[in-house]
Amino acid sequence: MMLKSNFTGAIVTGADFTFALLDRDQALALCKTASGTNPTTGEDTRESLGCP
Repeated sequence: MMLKSNFTGAIVTGADFTFALLDRDQALALCKTASGTNPTTGEDTRESLGCP
């Protein structure tokens, strides 16, 4: 659960946010730079964030 978290400047390349609860505004902000696939789970970072 990452509600009310601030990810400004975070590098999330290859991260997996599946099942993570975070504010929609933060998710959309992360979508601007998110890329890659998590090497352990095989999940695409942008898909796990719900990027448009």
